[in-house]
Amino acid sequence: YSKRPTAYCKSLGKDLQYAVGLLEYSQSSIAPDGSWNQVQTMFEPLFDRDDLPVWVLVSYADVCARQPGDEYWQQAHQCYETAIAKEPDCAEAYYGLARLAVVKGDEDGIAKNFRRGLRLAPFHPDAADGRKMLGC
Repeated sequence: YSKRPTAYCKSLGKDLQYAVGLLEYSQSSIAPDGSWNQVQTMFEPLFDRDDLPVWVLVSYADVCARQPGDEYWQQAHQCYETAIAKEPDCAEAYYGLARLAVVKGDEDGIAKNFRRGLRLAPFHPDAADGRKMLGC
């Protein structure tokens, strides 16, 4: 998982560029209510694209995970799993799955995903939480 390089963003199609911009805007403190619905509408047709970058999936999943409700957490889970399928060493996706497991109270998911995240990226910002939850 790598953050988007500027040159890479320029190579994306216009629809994906717009959707990513909208996703980033929806995460900002100045985004108006309802912008999340607009993001979802833009992203739905993009999920079938083979060229959808892993960082876009993880970013979308991170935003879904912060929304209230099981339907959003399921979307986040699916996006993290898709990111892992595309890039098996995507530590960010494992940490995301671990955070979702914490919210749902899934002890097995917490342990499994924090362990994998810690193996892949021991200095990740979520690593301290993972160590604390695992008792390391």
